[in-house]
Amino acid sequence: MIRSWLQTKGKVTVMALDDSFTLTNGVKIPKLGLDTWRVCDDEVGRTARAAIGLGHSHVDIA
Repeated sequence: MIRSWLQTKGKVTVMALDDSFTLTNGVKIPKLGLDTWRVCDDEVGRTARAAIGLGHSHVDIA
């Protein structure tokens, strides 16, 4: 479980790696993804591999 760093009115958002949205066509996509936008170019591969190893299935490397 991952706890959101944002707290609103005393509430904490808790999300599991397997939480997902279901699109209108039935395809499920993960709610939680790793964004590598500000990760240094030489660290993106290592960061993505580590995230996948921890169970992430959504890594944005664009």
